[in-house]
Amino acid sequence: ATPHTYGNSPGNGRGNGMRQQRHGKWPPTSSTPPGYGSSSSTSSSSRFGDQQLSRSGSSSSGRRGFSWPGYMDRQQLQQAMKRGQVFRAKFRVNAANRTEAFCSLEGLPSDMTIRGDVNHNRAVEGDEVAVLAFKLSDWFTVYKERDRLQEQGMLPEGDADPISLADKLSQMALAAADDAGVTVAQSPWHMAGSPAEALEKLGEILRARPDMRATGKVVSIIEPSSCREAIVGVLLPPATAMNATAAPAGCQPTPAATAAAAALASGAYAGHLMLVPLDPRLPKSLLTPDVVAGLPENLRWGSEWLNVVAGCGILLK
Repeated sequence: ATPHTYGNSPGNGRGNGMRQQRHGKWPPTSSTPPGYGSSSSTSSSSRFGDQQLSRSGSSSSGRRGFSWPGYMDRQQLQQAMKRGQVFRAKFRVNAANRTEAFCSLEGLPSDMTIRGDVNHNRAVEGDEVAVLAFKLSDWFTVYKERDRLQEQGMLPEGDADPISLADKLSQMALAAADDAGVTVAQSPWHMAGSPAEALEKLGEILRARPDMRATGKVVSIIEPSSCREAIVGVLLPPATAMNATAAPAGCQPTPAATAAAAALASGAYAGHLMLVPLDPRLPKSLLTPDVVAGLPENLRWGSEWLNVVAGCGILLK
């Protein structure tokens, strides 16, 4: 996570035991599907969520050792959406845990979960995004729900269980060195041919296994949220803001948080200020020295750090 976030993403201390079990493990946040590539991005003198901003392509966070995944280009996105491999949805953030977001897809009995800043890929509350569903082996189980279904004898068995069937077909494909077969087994909706058929297939799997939750990641921002137009928050020095929201004791920082701490220690944030939003669903915003220089004196170095409204002309363009 960036300096503004933390949580029980892969490798963290909280909930690790559960999520390392089969179908309970969070998917890697740094993987990019083959063929989805990255394109170049234009840099900005300000950062939103402590990253260089770009409407498309990959992005550098300005911190050593961390870059945001690239977005699909327009042609890739159109093709993937027509085939039902990528879906359009509204991005909603969990206010109690900003590293967790959800997307509702028509016809699905439960929301798709988007976990971790890398999988969020610079999306913010209210954005219309394109989301890619992870393969079945990267979905996770709500274990209380699974135990309840087991007690009631309602869990499917054998080939009637879509997860067990996917595992079985994957093993057969692996034995035959058939990589395409593994993909089809683990992501059967990719063969649907249309968005409606793909959603129907996803819905069938989730209805057969109501204890499962689909996971995915953002591969493009289609329509920016109105939340980007103005952010109400408090200006603080980066060290103060980062210390105030550091990961709790026992939780391992994410790679991005580690990179941010290293950048802070190296002096890379000298002359910067950080805008801490009052809305917990929004990321912190890093103001670079040239932006800070344009702020009123009392906001830059005053003894009291005042609440401010930062327009998109400062932070997002």
